[in-house]
Amino acid sequence: MTQFILQSQRKSIKDAQPIIQLLKKGSLSIIEGALMPLAYDKMLPPNNEIIELIELGFDLNKHSDRIGKERGYTDPRYSLAAACAGWDKRLTLEFLNHCLATANNDHMLEQVALNSLKQKYSNLR
Repeated sequence: MTQFILQSQRKSIKDAQPIIQLLKKGSLSIIEGALMPLAYDKMLPPNNEIIELIELGFDLNKHSDRIGKERGYTDPRYSLAAACAGWDKRLTLEFLNHCLATANNDHMLEQVALNSLKQKYSNLR
């Protein structure tokens, strides 16, 4: 549901501001839904928004809603890592390598991060 609301709120395929606002205050389920349009719509925000998205999403695997329940949740960085395939690699390299280093056997996250490092879009779940 969050995904569809954000798609209607953004000004264009390049506008990530509604997503950024939810990342700052949302619960884990809201955040995961907010990140999905980045990947599914292959959004191309400006570099300053990409930097902010990555800063906000860098350690989402440690979100307080997820701690102690890691086995029951997917890694919330999945959609953000997948979206990085279309973004400037200089902006995404550290984040994608961090995802690989902290994936904790989440093979889906590992695969999208590896594909994005090659600037190849993934087939999403």
